[in-house]
Amino acid sequence: MGEGEATVVASAALALYRDPWAPLHAHRESMTISPPAVAITLGLAVSVSRPVISQSAGTTRDTVGTRTVELDGFPVRVRTANLRQRTPGQPVIVFESGGASPLETWNRVLPEVANFAALVAYDRAGTGQSAWDSLPPTPEHVVARLRRLLAKLDIAPPYVLVGHSWGGALIRYFAGAVPSDVVGMLYIDPTDVTLSPSDEVAIFESIGAGAAARDAFYGLMERAMANATAPLRAEGAVVVSILKQDLPARKLPEQPNVSATVMLAGRAPFLPQGALPFDTKKYVAAMQQDRAARLRTWVRGQGEFIVAPNAGHFVHAEAPELVIEAIRRLVR
Repeated sequence: MGEGEATVVASAALALYRDPWAPLHAHRESMTISPPAVAITLGLAVSVSRPVISQSAGTTRDTVGTRTVELDGFPVRVRTANLRQRTPGQPVIVFESGGASPLETWNRVLPEVANFAALVAYDRAGTGQSAWDSLPPTPEHVVARLRRLLAKLDIAPPYVLVGHSWGGALIRYFAGAVPSDVVGMLYIDPTDVTLSPSDEVAIFESIGAGAAARDAFYGLMERAMANATAPLRAEGAVVVSILKQDLPARKLPEQPNVSATVMLAGRAPFLPQGALPFDTKKYVAAMQQDRAARLRTWVRGQGEFIVAPNAGHFVHAEAPELVIEAIRRLVR
């Protein structure tokens, strides 16, 4: 297998794990999960060309605006809306992007959410237009920086957290660090940080492979990171390191007792047959089935389990109306 083909396969493999390299994925095949819960279809018009300004009861909403602030001596790009009109106790929607994704990943969601809520999105260190602080972006480090950023922007809790891919794992760590600050959560096709190495091996064994196949899979993912920029290599290394750890070593906090919705992609990545030492089609099917069962247990309170039947990993780009309405229900 040539270097180019290996990169394509590794990118698809990483997509299956919902980790920092999702923006590299370009080769996919439609594979529909039979959703145990009915996906919600809403059909709203979503503006993607310019920020939306709406008026309600004589109050003008802020335009979605982008600026750069300094945090710990480094520039951080942020996008906000409606912070000035926010009333005490009104939740702010905090968006955490997937790995390697700048805040533009939310372009099809933010304008509509700005019609009914205050919000903030940002570029993590080393992503988009935020400078890297040269420190390993562990969940603890990312959470601590986000808390300092929110304080600098004078954005007090409560928060509704929205996280995509690796961002889904990060909001889980954030909520565990300050559970009293969080009133709702939306996980969008998140990295499953509750999947242990032994669970992974069991999935491989279910298709007639085993631990050696898992090692080959990780080896391919790690090779895919080699040519990335230093900040993105650092982020990818953190994710792979965590996924290789046993659950206690991950220090994953308990979810807070607030409503949490899980939204999964209905289309899985395509892994070409022959690229890895196991039946990739069977593996993708087994992994998707395990993800659906496992991530359903993340739902809390009045939250929902939603499968976006025609969307791939970037659900918020392909089915933004589902994401917008899920957020709306969390802030009601």
